[in-house]
Amino acid sequence: MQRLSREQAVHVDFGGEIPPELRVDLGERFVIETNDNFWNLLGEQGSRPDSSHPKVAARQYLRANPVAGPVFVNGVEPGDTLVVSIEDIAIRDWGWTGSLAGAGPLAGLSEWSDIDEAFSTVIRHVPGPSGTLRDGEAVMMIDREVRWPLAPFLGVIATAPERGIENTLNSQGPWGGNIDVRDIAAGNRIHMNATHAGGLLFLGDVHGSQADSEFSAIADETAADVTLSCDVIKGRTTPGILRIEKPNSLIQVDGARNAGSIERALNSAFLNMMRWLVEDYGMNRREAYMHMTANSLVRCHVYQFTLGFFVCGWSSRSNVCETKADLGSARRKCREVRDECVHVGGWRALWNCDRLFQGAAWVVDRQARGLLEPDLGLPRPNRQDKRPYPCRRRQYARCLLCPRCAAQIC
Repeated sequence: MQRLSREQAVHVDFGGEIPPELRVDLGERFVIETNDNFWNLLGEQGSRPDSSHPKVAARQYLRANPVAGPVFVNGVEPGDTLVVSIEDIAIRDWGWTGSLAGAGPLAGLSEWSDIDEAFSTVIRHVPGPSGTLRDGEAVMMIDREVRWPLAPFLGVIATAPERGIENTLNSQGPWGGNIDVRDIAAGNRIHMNATHAGGLLFLGDVHGSQADSEFSAIADETAADVTLSCDVIKGRTTPGILRIEKPNSLIQVDGARNAGSIERALNSAFLNMMRWLVEDYGMNRREAYMHMTANSLVRCHVYQFTLGFFVCGWSSRSNVCETKADLGSARRKCREVRDECVHVGGWRALWNCDRLFQGAAWVVDRQARGLLEPDLGLPRPNRQDKRPYPCRRRQYARCLLCPRCAAQIC
Protein backbone atom coordinates (compact mmCIF):
# COMPACT_ATOMS: atom_id res chain seq x y z
CA MET A 1 0.00 0.00 0.00
CA GLN A 2 1.40 3.40 -0.96
CA ARG A 3 2.09 5.85 1.86
CA LEU A 4 3.05 9.48 2.39
CA SER A 5 5.24 9.81 5.49
CA ARG A 6 4.82 12.34 8.27
CA GLU A 7 8.03 14.02 7.13
CA GLN A 8 6.27 14.89 3.86
CA ALA A 9 3.26 16.49 5.56
CA VAL A 10 4.79 19.96 5.62
CA HIS A 11 2.75 22.14 3.24
CA VAL A 12 1.06 25.22 4.66
CA ASP A 13 -0.09 26.30 1.20
CA PHE A 14 -1.92 24.31 -1.46
CA GLY A 15 -2.40 24.84 -5.18
CA GLY A 16 -2.06 23.39 -8.64
CA GLU A 17 1.57 24.44 -8.98
CA ILE A 18 2.79 22.00 -6.30
CA PRO A 19 4.04 18.74 -7.90
CA PRO A 20 2.19 15.56 -6.86
CA GLU A 21 3.77 13.59 -4.02
CA LEU A 22 1.72 10.46 -4.76
CA ARG A 23 -0.18 8.98 -7.70
CA VAL A 24 -2.99 6.50 -7.10
CA ASP A 25 -5.63 4.72 -9.17
CA LEU A 26 -9.36 4.90 -8.59
CA GLY A 27 -10.27 2.55 -5.74
CA GLU A 28 -6.66 2.09 -4.63
CA ARG A 29 -6.14 2.25 -0.86
CA PHE A 30 -3.33 4.43 0.42
CA VAL A 31 -2.14 5.96 3.71
CA ILE A 32 -1.27 9.55 4.60
CA GLU A 33 0.54 10.33 7.86
CA THR A 34 -0.15 13.76 9.34
CA ASN A 35 1.32 16.17 11.89
CA ASP A 36 -0.81 18.16 14.30
CA ASN A 37 -1.73 21.79 13.66
CA PHE A 38 1.20 23.19 15.69
CA TRP A 39 3.93 20.91 14.34
CA ASN A 40 3.79 18.54 17.37
CA LEU A 41 5.35 21.20 19.63
CA LEU A 42 2.92 21.07 22.57
CA GLY A 43 3.21 17.55 23.95
CA GLU A 44 4.30 18.60 27.44
CA GLN A 45 1.96 19.85 30.14
CA GLY A 46 2.62 23.53 30.80
CA SER A 47 3.75 24.28 27.25
CA ARG A 48 2.35 27.47 25.75
CA PRO A 49 1.53 27.99 22.08
CA ASP A 50 4.02 30.55 20.83
CA SER A 51 3.15 32.27 17.54
CA SER A 52 6.73 33.54 17.31
CA HIS A 53 8.20 30.03 17.08
CA PRO A 54 10.19 29.70 13.82
CA LYS A 55 7.96 26.87 12.55
CA VAL A 56 4.74 28.88 12.78
CA ALA A 57 5.78 32.55 12.72
CA ALA A 58 4.61 34.66 9.76
CA ARG A 59 3.80 38.31 9.08
CA GLN A 60 0.24 37.67 7.96
CA TYR A 61 -1.10 34.15 8.60
CA LEU A 62 0.51 31.66 10.95
CA ARG A 63 2.18 28.71 9.26
CA ALA A 64 -0.15 26.29 11.02
CA ASN A 65 -2.09 23.20 9.96
CA PRO A 66 0.59 21.48 7.82
CA VAL A 67 -0.90 19.12 5.24
CA ALA A 68 0.31 16.25 3.07
CA GLY A 69 -0.10 16.05 -0.69
CA PRO A 70 -0.97 16.62 -3.33
CA VAL A 71 -2.28 13.19 -4.28
CA PHE A 72 -2.89 12.77 -8.02
CA VAL A 73 -5.83 10.45 -8.67
CA ASN A 74 -5.68 8.83 -12.10
CA GLY A 75 -8.89 9.26 -14.08
CA VAL A 76 -10.02 12.50 -12.43
CA GLU A 77 -10.37 15.49 -14.76
CA PRO A 78 -11.37 19.15 -14.31
CA GLY A 79 -15.14 19.41 -13.84
CA ASP A 80 -15.41 16.02 -12.08
CA THR A 81 -16.32 15.36 -8.47
CA LEU A 82 -13.58 13.61 -6.52
CA VAL A 83 -15.10 11.22 -3.97
CA VAL A 84 -12.78 10.56 -1.02
CA SER A 85 -13.66 7.45 1.02
CA ILE A 86 -12.12 7.59 4.50
CA GLU A 87 -11.51 4.08 5.81
CA ASP A 88 -9.62 4.76 9.03
CA ILE A 89 -8.13 7.62 11.06
CA ALA A 90 -5.65 6.06 13.49
CA ILE A 91 -4.73 8.86 15.91
CA ARG A 92 -1.75 8.91 18.28
CA ASP A 93 -2.13 8.57 22.06
CA TRP A 94 -2.23 12.30 22.83
CA GLY A 95 -3.53 15.61 21.57
CA TRP A 96 -3.66 19.13 22.90
CA THR A 97 -6.12 21.97 23.23
CA GLY A 98 -5.88 25.52 24.47
CA SER A 99 -6.15 29.17 23.50
CA LEU A 100 -4.14 32.04 22.05
CA ALA A 101 -3.93 35.37 23.86
CA GLY A 102 -6.19 38.02 22.35
CA ALA A 103 -7.12 35.81 19.41
CA GLY A 104 -10.34 34.16 20.49
CA PRO A 105 -13.93 35.12 21.27
CA LEU A 106 -12.93 36.17 24.81
CA ALA A 107 -10.64 38.94 23.56
CA GLY A 108 -11.65 42.28 25.07
CA LEU A 109 -14.18 40.79 27.50
CA SER A 110 -13.28 41.93 31.03
CA GLU A 111 -15.34 39.14 32.58
CA TRP A 112 -13.00 36.53 31.09
CA SER A 113 -9.75 38.51 30.92
CA ASP A 114 -8.05 36.21 33.46
CA ILE A 115 -8.10 33.28 31.01
CA ASP A 116 -7.54 35.24 27.79
CA GLU A 117 -3.95 34.07 27.44
CA ALA A 118 -1.72 31.61 25.65
CA PHE A 119 -2.55 28.25 27.19
CA SER A 120 -2.37 24.56 26.34
CA THR A 121 -3.14 21.29 28.04
CA VAL A 122 -2.40 17.77 26.90
CA ILE A 123 -5.37 15.49 26.20
CA ARG A 124 -4.59 11.81 26.65
CA HIS A 125 -6.18 9.29 24.27
CA VAL A 126 -6.92 6.04 26.07
CA PRO A 127 -8.18 2.77 24.52
CA GLY A 128 -11.76 1.62 24.90
CA PRO A 129 -13.24 -1.85 25.46
CA SER A 130 -11.80 -3.06 22.14
CA GLY A 131 -8.29 -2.28 23.35
CA THR A 132 -7.88 0.33 20.60
CA LEU A 133 -8.57 4.04 20.22
CA ARG A 134 -11.44 3.36 17.81
CA ASP A 135 -13.80 3.28 20.78
CA GLY A 136 -11.45 5.14 23.12
CA GLU A 137 -11.81 8.24 25.24
CA ALA A 138 -10.20 11.66 25.51
CA VAL A 139 -8.98 12.47 29.02
CA MET A 140 -8.40 16.10 30.03
CA MET A 141 -7.10 17.31 33.39
CA ILE A 142 -7.77 20.93 34.40
CA ASP A 143 -8.33 20.86 38.18
CA ARG A 144 -10.22 17.59 37.68
CA GLU A 145 -10.23 14.66 35.25
CA VAL A 146 -12.89 14.73 32.56
CA ARG A 147 -13.51 12.12 29.85
CA TRP A 148 -15.49 12.05 26.61
CA PRO A 149 -15.59 9.80 23.52
CA LEU A 150 -12.94 10.19 20.86
CA ALA A 151 -14.34 11.14 17.46
CA PRO A 152 -11.41 11.75 15.09
CA PHE A 153 -11.78 13.59 11.79
CA LEU A 154 -9.85 15.61 9.22
CA GLY A 155 -9.80 19.35 9.93
CA VAL A 156 -8.22 20.32 6.60
CA ILE A 157 -9.12 18.62 3.34
CA ALA A 158 -8.80 20.35 -0.01
CA THR A 159 -8.31 19.96 -3.70
CA ALA A 160 -6.11 22.43 -5.57
CA PRO A 161 -8.13 25.56 -6.44
CA GLU A 162 -8.53 26.39 -10.10
CA ARG A 163 -6.33 29.48 -9.79
CA GLY A 164 -3.69 30.64 -7.36
CA ILE A 165 -2.40 29.39 -4.03
CA GLU A 166 -4.39 29.10 -0.79
CA ASN A 167 -3.09 28.74 2.77
CA THR A 168 -4.07 26.07 5.28
CA LEU A 169 -5.08 28.49 8.04
CA ASN A 170 -7.96 30.61 6.75
CA SER A 171 -8.81 29.26 3.30
CA GLN A 172 -12.36 28.01 2.71
CA GLY A 173 -14.03 27.69 -0.66
CA PRO A 174 -15.38 25.30 -3.30
CA TRP A 175 -12.07 23.45 -2.97
CA GLY A 176 -12.59 22.67 0.76
CA GLY A 177 -9.92 24.07 3.09
CA ASN A 178 -9.58 24.49 6.85
CA ILE A 179 -13.23 23.75 7.63
CA ASP A 180 -13.04 21.51 10.73
CA VAL A 181 -16.14 19.51 9.81
CA ARG A 182 -16.58 16.71 12.35
CA ASP A 183 -18.25 14.45 9.79
CA ILE A 184 -15.15 14.18 7.59
CA ALA A 185 -14.55 10.97 9.48
CA ALA A 186 -13.92 7.28 8.97
CA GLY A 187 -16.73 5.46 7.19
CA ASN A 188 -17.88 8.52 5.22
CA ARG A 189 -17.50 9.59 1.59
CA ILE A 190 -16.53 13.20 0.85
CA HIS A 191 -17.59 14.82 -2.45
CA MET A 192 -15.11 17.49 -3.60
CA ASN A 193 -14.63 19.58 -6.72
CA ALA A 194 -11.76 18.82 -9.06
CA THR A 195 -10.45 21.71 -11.16
CA HIS A 196 -7.13 20.12 -12.15
CA ALA A 197 -6.25 16.78 -13.69
CA GLY A 198 -5.89 14.25 -10.88
CA GLY A 199 -7.87 16.39 -8.44
CA LEU A 200 -4.70 17.15 -6.43
CA LEU A 201 -5.86 16.22 -2.92
CA PHE A 202 -4.33 17.69 0.26
CA LEU A 203 -5.23 16.76 3.84
CA GLY A 204 -4.11 17.11 7.45
CA ASP A 205 -4.95 18.87 10.75
CA VAL A 206 -6.53 15.79 12.34
CA HIS A 207 -8.63 16.35 15.46
CA GLY A 208 -9.22 13.65 18.06
CA SER A 209 -12.50 15.33 18.99
CA GLN A 210 -14.20 18.70 18.74
CA ALA A 211 -17.17 20.53 20.20
CA ASP A 212 -19.66 22.21 17.89
CA SER A 213 -18.25 25.63 16.85
CA GLU A 214 -14.67 24.95 18.08
CA PHE A 215 -15.18 28.06 20.20
CA SER A 216 -11.54 28.81 21.09
CA ALA A 217 -10.42 27.86 17.53
CA ILE A 218 -8.38 24.96 18.96
CA ALA A 219 -9.91 21.49 19.42
CA ASP A 220 -8.23 18.19 20.38
CA GLU A 221 -5.30 18.66 18.00
CA THR A 222 -3.43 15.47 17.12
CA ALA A 223 -1.57 13.49 14.47
CA ALA A 224 -2.77 10.38 12.68
CA ASP A 225 -2.32 7.78 9.97
CA VAL A 226 -5.23 8.15 7.56
CA THR A 227 -6.27 5.27 5.28
CA LEU A 228 -8.41 6.23 2.31
CA SER A 229 -9.27 5.64 -1.34
CA CYS A 230 -10.77 7.75 -4.10
CA ASP A 231 -13.50 7.46 -6.70
CA VAL A 232 -14.92 9.90 -9.24
CA ILE A 233 -18.27 11.17 -10.47
CA LYS A 234 -17.59 12.21 -14.04
CA GLY A 235 -18.68 15.57 -15.38
CA ARG A 236 -20.31 16.78 -12.21
CA THR A 237 -19.44 19.63 -9.84
CA THR A 238 -20.29 19.80 -6.14
CA PRO A 239 -22.08 22.93 -4.84
CA GLY A 240 -21.11 24.79 -1.68
CA ILE A 241 -17.86 23.68 -0.07
CA LEU A 242 -18.43 19.92 -0.21
CA ARG A 243 -20.90 17.12 0.40
CA ILE A 244 -20.70 14.13 2.74
CA GLU A 245 -22.32 10.72 2.40
CA LYS A 246 -22.67 8.93 5.73
CA PRO A 247 -24.07 5.38 6.03
CA ASN A 248 -27.47 6.71 7.14
CA SER A 249 -27.51 10.37 6.18
CA LEU A 250 -26.40 13.06 3.74
CA ILE A 251 -24.72 16.36 4.66
CA GLN A 252 -24.41 19.51 2.55
CA VAL A 253 -21.64 21.82 3.81
CA ASP A 254 -21.10 25.52 3.21
CA GLY A 255 -19.48 28.43 5.03
CA ALA A 256 -19.60 32.20 5.34
CA ARG A 257 -16.24 32.69 3.64
CA ASN A 258 -17.49 30.78 0.62
CA ALA A 259 -21.11 31.97 0.48
CA GLY A 260 -20.51 35.58 1.60
CA SER A 261 -22.27 35.66 4.98
CA ILE A 262 -23.63 33.41 7.71
CA GLU A 263 -27.20 33.78 6.42
CA ARG A 264 -26.20 32.99 2.85
CA ALA A 265 -24.22 29.95 4.01
CA LEU A 266 -27.25 28.59 5.85
CA ASN A 267 -29.55 29.21 2.88
CA SER A 268 -27.04 27.72 0.46
CA ALA A 269 -26.75 24.54 2.51
CA PHE A 270 -30.57 24.26 2.65
CA LEU A 271 -31.10 24.77 -1.09
CA ASN A 272 -28.25 22.51 -2.17
CA MET A 273 -29.49 19.74 0.12
CA MET A 274 -32.89 20.02 -1.55
CA ARG A 275 -31.26 19.86 -4.99
CA TRP A 276 -29.30 16.78 -3.94
CA LEU A 277 -32.44 14.95 -2.81
CA VAL A 278 -34.31 15.90 -6.00
CA GLU A 279 -31.54 15.26 -8.54
CA ASP A 280 -29.91 12.12 -7.10
CA TYR A 281 -32.74 10.50 -5.18
CA GLY A 282 -35.75 11.30 -7.35
CA MET A 283 -37.56 13.16 -4.58
CA ASN A 284 -40.49 15.42 -5.38
CA ARG A 285 -39.39 19.07 -5.19
CA ARG A 286 -42.17 20.05 -2.79
CA GLU A 287 -41.48 17.06 -0.56
CA ALA A 288 -37.81 18.05 -0.34
CA TYR A 289 -38.87 21.56 0.67
CA MET A 290 -41.25 20.30 3.35
CA HIS A 291 -38.60 18.02 4.85
CA MET A 292 -36.42 21.09 5.40
CA THR A 293 -39.10 22.70 7.54
CA ALA A 294 -40.97 19.88 9.29
CA ASN A 295 -38.79 16.76 9.62
CA SER A 296 -37.13 16.56 13.05
CA LEU A 297 -34.27 14.49 11.58
CA VAL A 298 -33.14 17.35 9.34
CA ARG A 299 -30.52 19.07 11.50
CA CYS A 300 -28.12 22.00 11.27
CA HIS A 301 -24.55 21.41 12.42
CA VAL A 302 -22.41 24.44 13.30
CA TYR A 303 -18.91 23.10 12.84
CA GLN A 304 -17.04 26.40 13.20
CA PHE A 305 -18.12 29.68 14.74
CA THR A 306 -14.97 31.43 15.89
CA LEU A 307 -12.40 34.02 14.78
CA GLY A 308 -14.49 35.08 11.79
CA PHE A 309 -15.05 31.49 10.65
CA PHE A 310 -18.52 30.02 10.20
CA VAL A 311 -19.02 26.57 8.66
CA CYS A 312 -22.35 24.77 8.76
CA GLY A 313 -23.93 21.66 7.35
CA TRP A 314 -27.51 20.46 6.92
CA SER A 315 -27.94 16.73 7.42
CA SER A 316 -30.86 14.62 6.22
CA ARG A 317 -31.28 11.26 7.93
CA SER A 318 -32.22 8.00 6.24
CA ASN A 319 -35.96 8.54 6.40
CA VAL A 320 -35.58 11.65 4.25
CA CYS A 321 -33.59 10.08 1.41
CA GLU A 322 -35.35 6.71 1.89
CA THR A 323 -32.57 4.39 3.06
CA LYS A 324 -29.81 5.73 0.90
CA ALA A 325 -27.69 2.63 1.64
CA ASP A 326 -30.13 0.43 -0.32
CA LEU A 327 -30.13 2.83 -3.25
CA GLY A 328 -26.37 3.12 -3.00
CA SER A 329 -25.89 -0.60 -3.63
CA ALA A 330 -27.96 -0.35 -6.80
CA ARG A 331 -26.05 2.76 -7.79
CA ARG A 332 -22.73 0.96 -7.38
CA LYS A 333 -24.06 -1.96 -9.43
CA CYS A 334 -25.15 0.54 -12.05
CA ARG A 335 -21.61 1.87 -12.28
CA GLU A 336 -20.29 -1.68 -12.66
CA VAL A 337 -22.50 -2.72 -15.55
CA ARG A 338 -22.69 0.73 -17.20
CA ASP A 339 -25.24 0.73 -20.04
CA GLU A 340 -25.36 -3.02 -20.59
CA CYS A 341 -28.33 -5.35 -20.22
CA VAL A 342 -28.19 -7.47 -17.10
CA HIS A 343 -30.25 -10.57 -16.26
CA VAL A 344 -31.11 -11.25 -12.63
CA GLY A 345 -33.76 -13.83 -11.79
CA GLY A 346 -35.14 -13.65 -15.33
CA TRP A 347 -35.78 -9.92 -15.16
CA ARG A 348 -34.09 -7.56 -17.61
CA ALA A 349 -33.27 -3.88 -17.12
CA LEU A 350 -31.04 -1.35 -18.80
CA TRP A 351 -29.25 0.72 -16.19
CA ASN A 352 -28.54 4.33 -17.06
CA CYS A 353 -25.51 5.56 -15.13
CA ASP A 354 -26.11 9.25 -15.72
CA ARG A 355 -29.01 9.49 -13.27
CA LEU A 356 -30.61 7.36 -10.60
CA PHE A 357 -34.02 5.86 -11.17
CA GLN A 358 -37.09 7.90 -10.53
CA GLY A 359 -39.61 7.01 -7.84
CA ALA A 360 -36.84 6.10 -5.40
CA ALA A 361 -39.06 6.37 -2.33
CA TRP A 362 -41.60 3.98 -3.88
CA VAL A 363 -38.84 1.51 -4.76
CA VAL A 364 -37.46 1.36 -1.23
CA ASP A 365 -40.93 1.07 0.28
CA ARG A 366 -41.65 -1.90 -1.97
CA GLN A 367 -38.26 -3.41 -1.14
CA ALA A 368 -39.06 -3.20 2.57
CA ARG A 369 -42.14 -5.34 1.93
CA GLY A 370 -40.11 -7.97 0.08
CA LEU A 371 -41.57 -7.25 -3.37
CA LEU A 372 -38.26 -6.38 -5.02
CA GLU A 373 -35.03 -8.24 -5.55
CA PRO A 374 -32.79 -7.09 -2.66
CA ASP A 375 -29.67 -6.71 -4.82
CA LEU A 376 -30.69 -4.61 -7.81
CA GLY A 377 -34.19 -3.62 -6.82
CA LEU A 378 -35.80 -5.43 -9.79
CA PRO A 379 -39.54 -6.12 -9.47
CA ARG A 380 -40.93 -9.59 -8.93
CA PRO A 381 -44.28 -10.65 -10.42
CA ASN A 382 -47.17 -9.43 -8.30
CA ARG A 383 -50.58 -10.27 -9.66
CA GLN A 384 -52.36 -8.39 -6.89
CA ASP A 385 -50.62 -5.11 -7.67
CA LYS A 386 -53.27 -2.74 -9.07
CA ARG A 387 -50.85 0.04 -10.02
CA PRO A 388 -50.73 1.06 -13.72
CA TYR A 389 -47.90 -0.74 -15.45
CA PRO A 390 -45.66 1.73 -17.30
CA CYS A 391 -44.11 -1.16 -19.23
CA ARG A 392 -46.03 -1.89 -22.43
CA ARG A 393 -45.43 -5.64 -22.08
CA ARG A 394 -46.75 -5.54 -18.50
CA GLN A 395 -43.69 -7.51 -17.40
CA TYR A 396 -42.56 -5.17 -14.64
CA ALA A 397 -44.34 -3.96 -11.54
CA ARG A 398 -42.62 -0.63 -12.07
CA CYS A 399 -39.97 0.68 -14.44
CA LEU A 400 -37.15 2.05 -12.30
CA LEU A 401 -35.42 4.03 -15.02
CA CYS A 402 -35.92 7.31 -16.83
CA PRO A 403 -38.58 7.31 -19.60
CA ARG A 404 -35.96 7.15 -22.36
CA CYS A 405 -34.47 3.96 -21.00
CA ALA A 406 -37.88 2.45 -20.34
CA ALA A 407 -38.75 2.86 -23.99
CA GLN A 408 -35.61 1.03 -25.00
CA ILE A 409 -36.28 -2.11 -22.94
CA CYS A 410 -40.05 -2.39 -23.47
